[in-house]
Amino acid sequence: YPHWQMLYGNHEDLMLDALVYNGRIYGSYDLWWGQGGRETTQSYIPFDLTDYEKALVGPKDAIPVEHLTFLMSLPRYFETESYFFVHGGIPNKVSLDDFKKKLDEKDKNAEYVAIWIREPFLMNVKDWGKKIIFGHTVYPYGSFLGADPVSGKKTYRRGYPYIAPNKIGIDGMAHDVGNLICLKLPEETFIFQEA
Repeated sequence: YPHWQMLYGNHEDLMLDALVYNGRIYGSYDLWWGQGGRETTQSYIPFDLTDYEKALVGPKDAIPVEHLTFLMSLPRYFETESYFFVHGGIPNKVSLDDFKKKLDEKDKNAEYVAIWIREPFLMNVKDWGKKIIFGHTVYPYGSFLGADPVSGKKTYRRGYPYIAPNKIGIDGMAHDVGNLICLKLPEETFIFQEA
């Protein structure tokens, strides 16, 4: 799918830290293992193995080095004329151009913010010149509610996007009880698939 653009996020960071960097960032293999690492590893194990054989396969045995290398190569952002795509968000006290420059220069603090930020970014009503499209945070989150895109009503139900004038959050908790959210641009319409 050469027309697809994939982005680097916090789960990729956790995985690479556990399997490539020996925990030097987060100091815990279990952090990745408990947040999707087990399921990721199981998705690589052949179905025709016995349960006993499957139990003996570790992540480094199952996940090809080429896949880890691919994850390392993923960009931290993507942009079009009207939209800026990032996993977590953008810090408040910097312009979009300055933040992109830091990411392009591989600034570790900027990369960390791009994949982990939540509240400061969510509270910000700043116009960055482009609408920010992001994931990472499921709604409701704290006092931030998701919005039913049909009625526009704020909701406590998980699996709806966060819609604001300057940003749209599309993490619908698809791994559990929510929805996989597809955002069609520039129409800014949504398609949902239940978890």
